Amino acid sequence: MLVLDVDGVLTDCRIWMDSNGEWKRFFSIRDGVGIKLLHEAGYKLAIITGSKSADIQARAKNLSFDYFYEGAMDKGPSFERLQKEA
Repeated sequence: MLVLDVDGVLTDCRIWMDSNGEWKRFFSIRDGVGIKLLHEAGYKLAIITGSKSADIQARAKNLSFDYFYEGAMDKGPSFERLQKEA
């Protein structure tokens, strides 16, 4: 299983606000290819992020993450929950 945060891990740490007032991130295409290959090889994938954002939700769905925890400023409880669910 691969468990990741988002900001600074799946992104290059840049963030901007679009004209609708929503935050957007720069995601790495290379990371996406590697994550897709892991998924195809049978690895389970999880995101634990402190953010709640449509761009993160869309990226997690596009990359077929099996588990998704958002709004987790303290990632410990979400990680413990993941261990029980996975």
